[in-house]
Amino acid sequence: MIDSEVMVDTNTLAWRTMITREEKGLKQIDLVRLINEPPHNIGITVGAYSKIETGDTKTPKIETLIALSEILDVSLDYLLNNHRTTPPHTHAIIV
Repeated sequence: MIDSEVMVDTNTLAWRTMITREEKGLKQIDLVRLINEPPHNIGITVGAYSKIETGDTKTPKIETLIALSEILDVSLDYLLNNHRTTPPHTHAIIV
């Protein structure tokens, strides 16, 4: 497991995480439960996750960001980059 923190635009991360979570119909507790279950097993508390959504976490761990990206089905670039306006999905659709 990677054990590093990442400097991010916390306002972009906070807004996009909250909006995407709500669009998926998830409460914070639901998302935290998914983050803490296999395959992610992050071990984050609801309080710590709430700080991500309020922008109070300045350096979230990369494994938390990866788990959020996978669970919310958006790219890391979307969560972290304030230049994108639409969420690119992480899973390709094969036709």
